[in-house]
Amino acid sequence: MFENVPLLRELSTKLFSENSFTWISLKDILQFLRQHHSITDHIKEIKRFNILKEFKGHKFGVLEKENEPYINVTSFLRYIFNHCDQLQICSEIVLQIQSKLTQKRDEFCFQNTQDLYKVIASKNFTYSKLQDVVYNEISIDEDKISSLHKQYKSDFTKDEWVKICLVKINFYSSLKQLKMQSLRNKSQQITSFFRT
Repeated sequence: MFENVPLLRELSTKLFSENSFTWISLKDILQFLRQHHSITDHIKEIKRFNILKEFKGHKFGVLEKENEPYINVTSFLRYIFNHCDQLQICSEIVLQIQSKLTQKRDEFCFQNTQDLYKVIASKNFTYSKLQDVVYNEISIDEDKISSLHKQYKSDFTKDEWVKICLVKINFYSSLKQLKMQSLRNKSQQITSFFRT
């Protein structure tokens, strides 16, 4: 859900659906806000009580599960927009959302390898069981992937990096079968593949 908003991407793996809503734990939200808190923020301290009280004021804002509060993602987004003048992180997230909403489809292109990797990392496998197998059971020898730019590895989670490695392995092996030697052709094919 948050894959297209870089600052929120780390929270994407912590979401779950129930009662026709998507939820995230209050604990994860608090950790995220505290981690990104700035001394220049107007809200000087991220307090659990204050935030929970605000979420409880939203219709379907809080779900109690196993004595833990979970927050409706819609309420979390409302919080972000409502506090963009008081918290720097909220302001930055709003700008990223605005950028995505106003970006024209034709403007999207890969400026570099890292942009391509970000798109790959944001995609989910079609079948969740396949995703579990990939993340938990497959080992990949990165040294055998000659086209892999390992300097970007620290920019991605372990699961995102596995996806990038798998795409590199499978895409380039399929190109090899087609005997496409030109690096330019390969890059153009990758770009067109991910544009669709």
